[in-house]
Amino acid sequence: MGWVGLTHLFVLAITPALTEGCCQDIQRQRTSESVKHPPGHHYRVVLGEPFEMRCVAAVSPGSDVRWSRFRAGSGVEDPVPVSTENLLKIPAVTADHSGNYSCGNERGKLLDLQLQAVEGTRLGCSELEPKEVTLTLGQGREIYCPPSSCGDPDLSDSQVTWYKNGRTVYELQQIRAVCSEGPRLMLCTVSDKDSAVFYCDRNTARGPGPLWTTRRAVTVKVIPPDTRTPPMILNPNSNKTEEVVIGEPHTLRCKVKFGFERNFTSKVQWYTSTAADQALKVLIGQQEQTRETTVFSETVVTQVAVLQVVTELHLQHVFTCLATNAVGTTNCTTRLRRRDAAGHWLTGAVVPVVCVVLLAGLGVVLHLRNLELTLIYRSYWQSSNRVGDRKDIDVFLSHAWSHASKDSTGTHIALLPSNEQRSPLSREPLAYTPLEVLLSLALEGSGYRLFLMERDLLPGGAYTEDVVRVIQRSRCLVCLLSGDFLSNSSAVFVLEAGIQALLRDHELKVMVIWTGPRPTSMGQPDAPLPRLVHRALRVLPCLDWLPGLSPDSSRMFWKSFWKAMPKQNGASLTLSQPV
Repeated sequence: MGWVGLTHLFVLAITPALTEGCCQDIQRQRTSESVKHPPGHHYRVVLGEPFEMRCVAAVSPGSDVRWSRFRAGSGVEDPVPVSTENLLKIPAVTADHSGNYSCGNERGKLLDLQLQAVEGTRLGCSELEPKEVTLTLGQGREIYCPPSSCGDPDLSDSQVTWYKNGRTVYELQQIRAVCSEGPRLMLCTVSDKDSAVFYCDRNTARGPGPLWTTRRAVTVKVIPPDTRTPPMILNPNSNKTEEVVIGEPHTLRCKVKFGFERNFTSKVQWYTSTAADQALKVLIGQQEQTRETTVFSETVVTQVAVLQVVTELHLQHVFTCLATNAVGTTNCTTRLRRRDAAGHWLTGAVVPVVCVVLLAGLGVVLHLRNLELTLIYRSYWQSSNRVGDRKDIDVFLSHAWSHASKDSTGTHIALLPSNEQRSPLSREPLAYTPLEVLLSLALEGSGYRLFLMERDLLPGGAYTEDVVRVIQRSRCLVCLLSGDFLSNSSAVFVLEAGIQALLRDHELKVMVIWTGPRPTSMGQPDAPLPRLVHRALRVLPCLDWLPGLSPDSSRMFWKSFWKAMPKQNGASLTLSQPV
């Protein structure tokens, strides 16, 4: 061969290894050159077709790549709304997309692009319209690059480069089988990942000037091959028997799974036959089929037939569900039988009995809890908060009177004239807890007309009748409950009179404030509380004022108290003499 031939063979042998070893250096060099001297690209795209272009082959993590567009004649850059980082992606090109684009990062400009939208129909060539191709899963298939211009030999014979997802098919050969490329792209085996948009580029130069690339798009849709199996009936199972009630309607339901068919010709139908006449007849009363695609290659069809009134003749029929596709036919049968009479009677008798028992139980509960339910309704929903309700007293404040003594702690002598420091039941000076004083000052300071028995109830009258009349004149009764209150028959009488008035008068509001721990039992040593009071204390609105309240708890108490109080009436008030 000679030295020249041996040298040539040696170079061919070591070229792949050298190429693999220095590929990264060459790529790095090209990238560096592209940064210094951005390459220019000129693309023609048919109107209505998609377009995409990557700024660079790969982007390092954290790199800020941005596409911009130049306004015509202004030189001002605008962000491109259809770009996603490295990729410029236009779903459908319009005339407005024509223009100059560029992309770059903090290191400088990386790519210049001039885009020109071309009207495909202006040359009278229907092949310039957007193209779609349907491929079959698992098979090999060719994809043809649509012509860029009808009757243009320079374009049709020029070299064609294919792209998918911004990568050349040459790169895709590293991860999938591509048999050949050129004006047609041959996929050795079609997979579901091939449902995408393929691009083919043709380069042409017409005289001096830039090199234009005409890009066409081919939308590829991948479908599975037509099924090779007959349909599968999911429900009912073969030879099934269903229970029916004579004289009532009944529904027959057939659910069938079909494999994929490009031209769906599958059919589901209900038929009927008898022992005397075994010929299948179409069953009347079938509804429209419902179709549901469950997975990529399967479809579930449901066919319903309704028997409006089941008769004795239906018990002698055989109902057949027949499912057919291009491969074959599958069927299953269903028979009807009378529902057990005992079970039917039991169901019809138990339901009314259960309803009667529930209604009776509800009636008993309402009767036993009528008082509580009435108080809850009057206290929380029907209590009046209107101004001008003919009440001349806003608040009736009731508490237990205790005797002032030297060892009393937490009490205050009433600030009343000496001749009025007497309770209706005692001639000794009265003593008040701090809460009683605070409530009196707060209510009167806020403009409420307050009634205090030790101050405003004149002696010498009928005590019980005066108390009832004053409560009827009041808009709200506030009772401060403590151990002394529950042991004081006069105080308990005021609370009982207020509860009775609440049951008759929806304009009255009764509120309870516990000034000590709530007792576990409402009874007392001498005599138990009245049954009306005992039951009412469980449901009446109540607040808690315990000794040593924290500032937060105290604020919550006053907030709740003022929220529950009625509005001031504003009418004139004379408290010196009850009605």
